[in-house]
Amino acid sequence: MNATPSIEGYDLVSSLRVDRTTFDYSYRLRVQGDSINYSASTVTVVAKSIVSKTTVTKGQVIVGQLNADEFIRTTDVFTIRQDRTVAFDPSQLTFSFNGVPALGGGGAGSARVGAVAFVENGGRPGHEGTFKIQDSDPQAGATLGLSASVYDAVNAVTYRMVSAAGGTLSQGSMLLQYSFRYMSQVTIPSEPFRLEVSATGADGSVNTWSSSRLYRPAPVKMRIVSAPLLYKGESVQLTLVASSSTASGTYALSLILPAGFTASASSWLVTLNPGQSIQVTTTLVAPLSAINFKRYTLLATIAPSSSPQDVRQSALKVMVQ
Repeated sequence: MNATPSIEGYDLVSSLRVDRTTFDYSYRLRVQGDSINYSASTVTVVAKSIVSKTTVTKGQVIVGQLNADEFIRTTDVFTIRQDRTVAFDPSQLTFSFNGVPALGGGGAGSARVGAVAFVENGGRPGHEGTFKIQDSDPQAGATLGLSASVYDAVNAVTYRMVSAAGGTLSQGSMLLQYSFRYMSQVTIPSEPFRLEVSATGADGSVNTWSSSRLYRPAPVKMRIVSAPLLYKGESVQLTLVASSSTASGTYALSLILPAGFTASASSWLVTLNPGQSIQVTTTLVAPLSAINFKRYTLLATIAPSSSPQDVRQSALKVMVQ
């Protein structure tokens, strides 16, 4: 049984003064998917009590398609109005997810596509394995694994990379690796593409998963290196590594942390040349108030100084106890 997609937190986008003591604050949500693909999904934000002097003026956040096991920061925002004569209390906000689950045909002999991800070899010594890439967009020209979880009665699984104009860039079969996990090695094209994974069931029916967005092959690869397990209040070194394939020029790097986490530095300007890798380090401190054994998502963003709107992001989950 799947758990409902969870809200991991929210990030301030803008603030606007309304009067002497009242401000409007707009936030993007951090949403973690569960084991099911959803379409037409939304998150509704409600304030529990007017005593907190917090009013939700825009409470519905459009998420759209949320893929299984996907972590996203929403483009859409929610907005609250806060009387600052009273301190803002985050516990006064409640979040509810709603979406249409994609469960496949559901009949005998049908198949269903679940989580789909680009994966690569990694892990610390003694714990090596195949892991989902941290980057939201794969690096252009890279050879990666393509992983798909496919359930029920499966006869065949295939993938297709589709250009923005609808043409097929590449396609192939995916082979069963173990249990319900299917894999294929793929080369990332240089142009934007959508990804499709199709599963043919024993009854001949086809269930197809399609990415809702264009993947934009990245000219630079980002990686966050940190201890996978932190203790409450512990300080650890965290390293951000940016590796260029074709990127050239000055880039802005930023580290975005979950509530309660702190870092000795969180923004940098770096210069990249094709084929070059650079790294920056900071000290990460886990909060004393962290929830035991909860996974928190650290985000790193990178954007060219000449076009700051072209932001790429990477995500790493760490556990605190």
